[in-house]
Amino acid sequence: MVTAARGLRSTNIAGDDPGLSLAVPWLAQELHLRLNFAYDLFSAALLTIGFAASALGFLALTPALKPRLVAIAALAGVVLLAAHIGDVYVILGMLPLAFVFWVILAPRRRSLPLFIVVGAAVGLASPLANLVRSRSGTCLLLFVVVIWGLAHGTPTAPRLVGLGTVALCFMLSWAFCTKATVINQKHVFWHSVYIGLGYVSNGVVPIYGDEIAVAKVCTIDPNADFASPAYERVLRTATLDLIRTQPGLIGRNLLRKSMRVLLYLLLFGSVGWVSLLFRSLVWPVDTAFFAAMAINSAVGLLVIPSQQYLFGLITYAVLFSAMSFLLAFERSTNTLDACHMSWSKSPSRLDEALKVHGNCLRRTLRVAPQNKRLLKMDR
Repeated sequence: MVTAARGLRSTNIAGDDPGLSLAVPWLAQELHLRLNFAYDLFSAALLTIGFAASALGFLALTPALKPRLVAIAALAGVVLLAAHIGDVYVILGMLPLAFVFWVILAPRRRSLPLFIVVGAAVGLASPLANLVRSRSGTCLLLFVVVIWGLAHGTPTAPRLVGLGTVALCFMLSWAFCTKATVINQKHVFWHSVYIGLGYVSNGVVPIYGDEIAVAKVCTIDPNADFASPAYERVLRTATLDLIRTQPGLIGRNLLRKSMRVLLYLLLFGSVGWVSLLFRSLVWPVDTAFFAAMAINSAVGLLVIPSQQYLFGLITYAVLFSAMSFLLAFERSTNTLDACHMSWSKSPSRLDEALKVHGNCLRRTLRVAPQNKRLLKMDR
């Protein structure tokens, strides 16, 4: 980062995650700060924005005090863990922390402006997040597509406009990132997979370390540059050879890694899994969370299940806990939102809602004099 501050265009040292080497020196130069203070300011801004956006999003989801307290405590825990982890891995959790509840809120409110605003924010932020940590924004995009695509209780037009806004803003932001950066961002996939086999002690890949992969490539193709296509081809061949010749090594690695991933899922998603026993599945919400957690788990299974690499999984598991607890709470208290995730409290939609959610409303509406006519219509 110090070298990058002297001129990133001439040094080209930022590697596969150049976001910090671009943002922090620029921040230091514009605000006339020391580089270390600019780094602290950038990290603190990510944590603050992530927590504030997430807290406001959940407060907008429900007025109930108990789910709010549970969610705020969970979000605070994620932020504290992010401060402990640090580095580029923070963005793996702060991006979903900032946007997930707002993505859920849009179909619940059935609001076209909210679809547009949230879609634009997600589309603009995802490529920027990918600069800080490779593919960190991709999972959030999938989350949006799944939850808005499956929210059939919401009219089709707002959902399509929202998804179109995401796509348009993503392309604009991606074009800006490509033009603004001079680094050809490359993420070494097979390098990470190969050294990840050192998670279990063995004689082929003895430890998890970059030098192991570099030494392997040097024995086969000494002229291959680091992270070049030739470098990746050598490690790809070596990894596939190990799969064919030593399946036991692969199996032991997957077993040990799966146990750690499962531990994180159960620990950080514990409230969500227990709450799931007391409510029915809300397919758009639960499917989106399951898909996000599965994708983030793949990093731990393919590479190494460290807290840094699995911080995205941890964050989605915590967010799932908060949302699952809210849905179970709504179900137990017969709140109208328990009927359907896109339920609108607007009186002008009451007659339409009765046709769709009549059975659920019959259990939740109090039989007040002004409601007797509506219940009669439903029957």
